[in-house]
Amino acid sequence: MTTYSQKLKDPRWQKRRLKILDRDNWACQVCHDTEETLHVHHLWYEKGEPWDSPDEALETLCANCHEDETALRPMNERDLIDMLRKCGFRATDIHELRCALYPLLLPNRYDKAKLILAFEVMLTNKETRELLITTAANAGLSIGRIGTANHLLGCDGQDGH
Repeated sequence: MTTYSQKLKDPRWQKRRLKILDRDNWACQVCHDTEETLHVHHLWYEKGEPWDSPDEALETLCANCHEDETALRPMNERDLIDMLRKCGFRATDIHELRCALYPLLLPNRYDKAKLILAFEVMLTNKETRELLITTAANAGLSIGRIGTANHLLGCDGQDGH
């Protein structure tokens, strides 16, 4: 059986890796560093081999940003799920949210900028925004002002009003 690290030495992965590095202009997509060692990071995995992932699932990260992403992602995903639960979201609510957002992502189904914009558009609706802020406040959470993803998630430390 081939290990993951062995698969990353496979010529098919190496060819794919070079394609992604070239697409990303040989720069980290987070900090834009071009001097640090660069890695090609899987944002998610699909069935099959690492080189079979769609372009949208791969991004160039410097070694430091890759380490941070690998370390912080599980915690931030858990925190996001915890926030939804504390706001009273049930499985059906999350399903409805997913279904409402999905058409906004087509034809580029995994476009992060479109997803953030979709959340911001949802929150520009006064009733939706007030309901989210009230629900979050009742759960002891703070929702930051609208404008960026950090504001959306209340990560900027500002009052939500």
